[in-house]
Amino acid sequence: MPADEKEPNPSRNRFMEWLCECLPNCDNAMELVETGIERELTAVEKVRLKYNSRLCPFCACATGKFESAKARMQEAELKRGSV
Repeated sequence: MPADEKEPNPSRNRFMEWLCECLPNCDNAMELVETGIERELTAVEKVRLKYNSRLCPFCACATGKFESAKARMQEAELKRGSV
């Protein structure tokens, strides 16, 4: 084996697997956004969504759009309820 190739580090691999399970991927983040439209997210769900938003360039860009769309939907619900 060449000297510049490194042996895999099992503890690092376990840590990375754990980290990937804890942080949502974009599909999970989208589910959290959809859930947040229907109900208030729990503190853990909010943290998971924020972490994904910071890690994923697309989600970081779209977070503002999601939040403004949610606010518009909530405002429309309030108007329908008061009529």
